[in-house]
Amino acid sequence: MEERNKSVIQQQLSDVCEERARMSETLENVLSSHSKLQKDLETLQTELGQKDNDLLSLHKDRFQNRERFEKLKAELLECNAKATVCKVPAIQRGAQIEPLQKFVEITREDNRKLAQTLNLTLQRNSTLQNLVNELQKELQNKELQEKQLILNQ
Repeated sequence: MEERNKSVIQQQLSDVCEERARMSETLENVLSSHSKLQKDLETLQTELGQKDNDLLSLHKDRFQNRERFEKLKAELLECNAKATVCKVPAIQRGAQIEPLQKFVEITREDNRKLAQTLNLTLQRNSTLQNLVNELQKELQNKELQEKQLILNQ
């Protein structure tokens, strides 16, 4: 009878050791996954910071181009008014105004391109932000699993 109890206790001890080894392996996997997720999160946060800087730069460029456009527009109006007052012949007036009109067209095109780039950057920024949020949720879940495993040991 004592031999049988000893055998049962040894089997239980063996089972507990195996379970502990499985739990240790699972915990190591969770910790490894946690580290990878943290690295990925840091990378995404860095990229997001860079995108934010790009976005700020684009906003600044757009603002400067708008100011330049408004200044040129005012200059064009002033030139038109002077041309009318001076009664400059039409050919000469056209030669003075044509470069300004071309510059205004170029500025409009630049503004359109900046707006497109800004919209694309905003979309990418939103996508990256969503990815960061997903990774943070995944990280929180892994941390919760880790805590539960530690508590169950």
